[in-house]
Amino acid sequence: MATNRKQSTRKLLMTDPIGFCYNEQTAASNAFQKKTSYNSIESEYLARKEFNLFVDQLVQKGVDVLVANGQKNTPDAVFPNNVFGTTHDGQFIYFPMANENRRREREIGYDQLLQNHGYNITETIYLNDLEQQGQFLEGTGSMIFHHPSETIFMTRSIRSHENALNAFCENNPHNVILLNALDAHQREIYHTNVVLSIGSQWMMACLDAIPEGGAVKSWCDENQMTLIKINMAQMNDFGANILEVEGKNNPLGVFSETAWKAYDAQQKRALEKFLEPLIVSIPTIETIGGGSARCMMAEIFLP
Repeated sequence: MATNRKQSTRKLLMTDPIGFCYNEQTAASNAFQKKTSYNSIESEYLARKEFNLFVDQLVQKGVDVLVANGQKNTPDAVFPNNVFGTTHDGQFIYFPMANENRRREREIGYDQLLQNHGYNITETIYLNDLEQQGQFLEGTGSMIFHHPSETIFMTRSIRSHENALNAFCENNPHNVILLNALDAHQREIYHTNVVLSIGSQWMMACLDAIPEGGAVKSWCDENQMTLIKINMAQMNDFGANILEVEGKNNPLGVFSETAWKAYDAQQKRALEKFLEPLIVSIPTIETIGGGSARCMMAEIFLP
């Protein structure tokens, strides 16, 4: 049943990639990560330059961006959407992370930072105890929300466990659509948000990677959502790793330059019916970090 919960927000938290470098721990399950010739100092310098330009572009479009500082021992802190989440009714949730050096990102103190900036947290929920049981749920990397219908899409992987999703839903009941997602080499895809994304009136998905694609199509039909399909090559260029954000004048679609260049003209026209494209250049972060624009933005839904 539809609710009055909005799908997108103008308020985001992003983390300055201090200490950004190739993360050996996460590379085992993230086939999108690639080593480069850059050393750690060069990697951090280039990533922070890309990050600052990204933030500036959002702010110029009327988006309210709260910037947190990463730490030297947190190579993937630039992707805060995995570590915590917030709800429309004031909950703050710390999620169980698969890799030890990503668990350190909780030390940044996102809950306290949000409170210091005037956000009202009514309850803090710690799901990170599930890490001891080997059950992980990496925020909006694992879970793709359609807030108006209270639906979650999740593709199973080593970083996205069904039991952990059930634990989340104990405090936040949702309709759940569980899927599988495999790349061209029949490997599990590490996060749902590189396979599909959802806006207010649209879904973008790589159905070639999802054996249960029929369920995705049916849901779109039932909810009167426009389904924009991408192929495997476009998925590998982060074509589904995008986010709808409220701008000053129009809904924005935030795309990396890599993703936008991968679309054909028909796909771009379909997106532009709903969104004003905001295209950001983040090649260092994408290549070394194995995540793209959507992964860098943690939505704030707190009252």
